[in-house]
Amino acid sequence: MIFDTVYWKKELERLCRVLRQHCGQRRWRDASYGSLEKAIMLGFYAIRKMSGAFQPKLQIPDPISVTLFPPRQKITTSLYWPDVKENYDLDKPQRITLPVCGTRSSKALCHQIIHSYVFTPCFSDDGVLQGIFFVSDNYKKDGVYYLKIEQVIKLFDDVARSTAALKLRIQPARNRIVCQKGST
Repeated sequence: MIFDTVYWKKELERLCRVLRQHCGQRRWRDASYGSLEKAIMLGFYAIRKMSGAFQPKLQIPDPISVTLFPPRQKITTSLYWPDVKENYDLDKPQRITLPVCGTRSSKALCHQIIHSYVFTPCFSDDGVLQGIFFVSDNYKKDGVYYLKIEQVIKLFDDVARSTAALKLRIQPARNRIVCQKGST
């Protein structure tokens, strides 16, 4: 459990800066793809962890509007790299909403991205990052989701800047356990 969200929010602000830099990028190397994926995954993981924080309670905008594209065929195996254009019908978009956080078995946005089966960036014709396609392994047969990169940045920024009154402060240093050699 997280006791103080301040440090996680600072990291979320840093991830916003990384994503903004990627928005202006036109040439993508392997390291750029890795940086993009890492920033998005860590950001959604941070939001999910902070949603259960002890204090202060996080203000999370809920729900988020995404686009769902239905599958073209029955997806049965994970032995190949999933191709979005091949496996999902991008000509039949549906607007739906997903909660940002939720129970582990839900279709929550954080869960879908953290446990993604498909995680693919989407670019304009001139190579500018537009958004991401994603879906977890549990829901890959329902379709693939699309989220604009501006929505990701706004969500990260909103959560990083959210404030709430701190009602109770616990000093984690007083609750620390010092393990003796050989005791673990």
